[in-house]
Amino acid sequence: MRQSYVKNDISRGADVSSGVPLCPVPDGLLYGVPGVAKQIDLDTLAQLGKKPTKNQLKMMSRAYRKAVSDSLKYRLLEVKDSPLRKSYLTSTCCCGHIDQVGQAQRTIFCNYRWCYLCNNIRAGILTNRYGPAIKSMSEPVFLTLTRPPAKRSNLKNEIIDYKKCQSACFKDVRAKRIRCGRPDPVNAISRIEANYNRNRDSYNVHSHMVIDGYDNAVLILEQWLKKNKSATIKAQDIRRVVNPDDMPAEMFKYFVKTITDKPFNAVGMDGFFQATHGKRLVMTYGNIRAVSDDVVNDSDLYIDWIESKIDRHIWQGSKVRDWCSVSDGDLFSEFVADSDQDYVISNLRYKKRDKKNKRYETKENKQVEA
Repeated sequence: MRQSYVKNDISRGADVSSGVPLCPVPDGLLYGVPGVAKQIDLDTLAQLGKKPTKNQLKMMSRAYRKAVSDSLKYRLLEVKDSPLRKSYLTSTCCCGHIDQVGQAQRTIFCNYRWCYLCNNIRAGILTNRYGPAIKSMSEPVFLTLTRPPAKRSNLKNEIIDYKKCQSACFKDVRAKRIRCGRPDPVNAISRIEANYNRNRDSYNVHSHMVIDGYDNAVLILEQWLKKNKSATIKAQDIRRVVNPDDMPAEMFKYFVKTITDKPFNAVGMDGFFQATHGKRLVMTYGNIRAVSDDVVNDSDLYIDWIESKIDRHIWQGSKVRDWCSVSDGDLFSEFVADSDQDYVISNLRYKKRDKKNKRYETKENKQVEA
């Protein structure tokens, strides 16, 4: 069953009491009006023998991330007296409509760090732009540096001091190498992230970096422990990269774990976003040059699963979770959330896996077992 929306004339007096914005167009018609949707008896793609194209599958994934992102932003809007409240509200319009011109599309992204959709695109940008530099390293080493957790009130200063301390370590190692007759720079890419501990209301600020040369990584680690007396050697990690081709994607997965198997904490996430707002969390050293990670408004996904036309597709949240065409009411990506995806969108958390039985743990399962 494919869902479509009836084209409605304004004079029919559509009910807009639900508060969901309508989609006005120049010809005086309204499209996608809640409450007037109809089910059109069409065969599914599988029944037609039509498989979704690669670009359509990517668009379905984008629809899922858009739904998760909206749910996350509305939870962040519930945080009282947050200085980012206006930005949270603005970001709800991210990818709110898609303009189709032939087979090309254009949309507007919010480019904020708390946007689940933009972060996924940003991870791809960083992977593609820093990937060649990582793959060209002769001996890539993965190094993790950390120090004791910081409280929310001191998180902003902690991140600033963390970046200064890490840069000082590279500066000292560079000077030491020059004194030893090795003037070549230490090439490295570093990404700072933080994990929020709800019980302690604290943040574990740490950095993951890829360094060219195991000896260089050891020198950086020694300088880090020297400058941070409270840091322990057990909390640090150093290992050689086995598969450099997979390292870029692993390196830029996220800056903070917004979605986990634990309940989402809007206050804790808001504290991290306040501390990192407008700050660069990816740093480069040596001959590696920094690149922009801004998400551009143009989309590189060509529309090859529907007819070529000039149209606008408006996002419809709630249970639809897809973009609706203003010309014929058809759904754009034809995304339908499965049970696991619906759980994440509604609860902003993953289902817990039962390690013994290797299945998801839900409230219904607990009731049955009880």
